[in-house]
Amino acid sequence: SGTEVTGTVGPNEDKQLRIQKGKIEGNKITLEADNQGRTIKFALVLSADHITGEASMSEDDGGIGKAKLDVTRAK
Repeated sequence: SGTEVTGTVGPNEDKQLRIQKGKIEGNKITLEADNQGRTIKFALVLSADHITGEASMSEDDGGIGKAKLDVTRAK
């Protein structure tokens, strides 16, 4: 379909998690990855070489962690 996103995500090159669900629709990107039984979800918006959005991680005990993302492609 041309909208599926595959690959890995992570905080650095050494710690990468496989994207289990990923899609891009227009300028919106959604990703899901598993980190030791915790699901990390990304809701991102692409604008030229700039991506902004939020990542959230849910745990089995109901706890949720969130982080804001703001990245620009290195030139």
